[in-house]
Amino acid sequence: MIPGTINAADRFVRVDYFLKSTPKFEDGKSAIAAAMSIMRSIGVPLGMEDPDHPNISATLWRSLADHSNKKYYMESSSQLGLFWVDLKQLNLNEGAPIVGVVLDSADNSFGDVSKDLQPMQMISWMV
Repeated sequence: MIPGTINAADRFVRVDYFLKSTPKFEDGKSAIAAAMSIMRSIGVPLGMEDPDHPNISATLWRSLADHSNKKYYMESSSQLGLFWVDLKQLNLNEGAPIVGVVLDSADNSFGDVSKDLQPMQMISWMV
């Protein structure tokens, strides 16, 4: 039997079990779906918090990088669908404009958002 709490140690045991038990898929879509399924199964549900353990909090997003096809997938816990960026469609040259997509918009974006990216300001890092 595998542990089932939201504690990090239990979640790592579960992900290890799932990774060893899940078949290896040859096609990319099935592999991505399997990986996202595993990530969803170990996430902490939205709204589930433990005030006595502030290091345990809801999973806000899941992301996956497909190195072979140059795609970056993301799923926000506050949105209804998976979306991705096709890195082959972006200008990644030095000096290229910074682009992004707003995650908290009401439109619930899903699918390929590569063409929806808009110019944005660089994030100001806290020092």
